[in-house]
Amino acid sequence: MILPKGSAKIGVIAVAIGLAVMLIAMATARGLQFEVKKKLESFQGTFKLASYDMGEALDSSHIAMLNAIEGDFRSHKVSERIGVLRNEIDYAGLLFKGVFSDFDATVWESYLVQGDWLQYENQDQVVVSEEVARQLGLVIGDVVYGLFPNNENPPQQRRMIVHGIYNSYFAEFDQSVVFVSGDMVGRLNRYEADQFEGLEVFLKDSEDEESVYQAFLDRFPAHIEVVRTKDERSILFNWLALFDVNLLIISLVLSVVGAMNIITSLLAVVFERSNAIGLFRALGSNERSVRKLFWIQGSYYLGLGLLIGNAIGLLLYAIQFYTHWLTFSNPEEYYITYIPVKLDVSEVLLLNAMVFGLSAMVLWLVSRIAVRMTITKLIRG
Repeated sequence: MILPKGSAKIGVIAVAIGLAVMLIAMATARGLQFEVKKKLESFQGTFKLASYDMGEALDSSHIAMLNAIEGDFRSHKVSERIGVLRNEIDYAGLLFKGVFSDFDATVWESYLVQGDWLQYENQDQVVVSEEVARQLGLVIGDVVYGLFPNNENPPQQRRMIVHGIYNSYFAEFDQSVVFVSGDMVGRLNRYEADQFEGLEVFLKDSEDEESVYQAFLDRFPAHIEVVRTKDERSILFNWLALFDVNLLIISLVLSVVGAMNIITSLLAVVFERSNAIGLFRALGSNERSVRKLFWIQGSYYLGLGLLIGNAIGLLLYAIQFYTHWLTFSNPEEYYITYIPVKLDVSEVLLLNAMVFGLSAMVLWLVSRIAVRMTITKLIRG
C-alpha cells in the first residue's frame, strides 16, 4: 500500500474521519431507535386487543381468530386490575398486570435487579419496580397486601410476597406497574378459567405493521379494540423519528466539510505537481490523459480514505456492540443505561456510495481545473 504524502494526506484523513463519524452517528441513532422501540413494545406489545366494554373478557375463541391471521408475530394473554399495594409502612396506587405462562419474560428478566421472575402457577407472588420498592421500603421476601375496589362492597384483599424487583428505566411505567399472576387477577375479575382481559401482540418485522393492523381490524368484531403502541405513545415515537432528521443533517454537514477538505487537498496537489502536469502537456498529453491521471490518483486516495474510515468506524461499532462500555449518565432520560448501536449492511453500503459519489464529483471538478491551466503556468508552477 502506497501511503500519500503532503497535501494528499489531508484528503485521505478528511474522508476517513468524515466516514467514521457518519458511521458512528448512524449506528447510535439506529441503535437508540431500535432499543427504545423494543422497550416500549415490551410493555404492551406492538398491538393490544381488548373489548371496548369494561369488564368483558376475551377467551380462547379470540386466540383462534388471532392465529388464523397471516403474519410473523407472537402473542400472550394479560389481565389487569387497578389496586393499592400496601405494607405496614406505606401504600401506593398501582396497576396490577397479570401475566400467564405464555408470557415471554426474556426482556423483563434482563430488567431484574433483585430476585427472580414470577412462577406463574403461584398466585401469591409479585414483582415490583425498584421505585415502588424504594417508596414502600420493600426487599425480596417481604409480605405485602393488594387491595382492590369492589363496587360498593368492601375491597378485595390478597396477600403477596415480593419475589423480584425490576428497573426498566422507564419512569412512567416503573412508578405505576407491578406484575402478578394472571390467574389471580382473573379470579378478582370473576373470569372463567379460559377467560382473560386482552391479548398483547408482538410483530417480528415492523415493516408488516400496517398490513397486520388492517388484518386485525377486518378479522375481529367491532367491539374488540385494536390499539397500536405507536399511536398510544405517539410523542415518544415522534421523538424517535426525529433521529432520522438529525442523522440526515449530520451526514450532509460532514459530507460537505469532507468535500471541502478534499477540494483543498487535491487543489494543493495540483499546484504541488504543476511542473509535472505541465511537462506532460508539453510532451503532447491531451486533456483526457491528464484527467485520467487525476482520476486514478484521486480514486486511490479516495478508496484509501474509505477503507480507513470504515475500519475505524466499524471497529468502534464492534467494541460498543459487544462491551457496552459507553453509558448514559442520565439513563432515565433515554430509557436505557448504555449507548446502543445498530447497523445494517445496506445502510453502510449506501453511506459509502454517497461519500464516494460526492467525492467523485470533487475529483471531476479538480481535474477540470487542472487541465484548463495553461502549459506555461503549469511549467512555471
